[in-house]
Amino acid sequence: MKASKSLKRIELASTPEKFGFARGSEQRRKMAGEIRQARRTLAATKKAAAAAEKAYRESPVVKYGLQSEIGGNRRQSRKSKQRASARQTSLVDNYVGLRINVRSQVQGIQELRAKAKAQTAKTNQSSRR
Repeated sequence: MKASKSLKRIELASTPEKFGFARGSEQRRKMAGEIRQARRTLAATKKAAAAAEKAYRESPVVKYGLQSEIGGNRRQSRKSKQRASARQTSLVDNYVGLRINVRSQVQGIQELRAKAKAQTAKTNQSSRR
């Protein structure tokens, strides 16, 4: 058992690529690129989320508490009420969906950073003797 573990350790030190690890600067460059790309997409998503939140907060239903936008006005036609309700629902869906997306992207970046840290530690540990 000990012999197989030490043999595996030697093999990992000589060919880390085989085990999914890359060597030194190549490894850092690859992981940093992934994290950089994730941050770029996060920035774009945050910008869209801010715009969606502004549109949601500026809608008359939220801003003034009007019910006529969602069907409280008796003089509106049924189709008009449905369109207004659909418009408000889409604003809410867009806002909430983007906030969830931002949260999941932040979590993804944290996982990438943890993975990079663990992978670097594993490679450094295998190269030390």
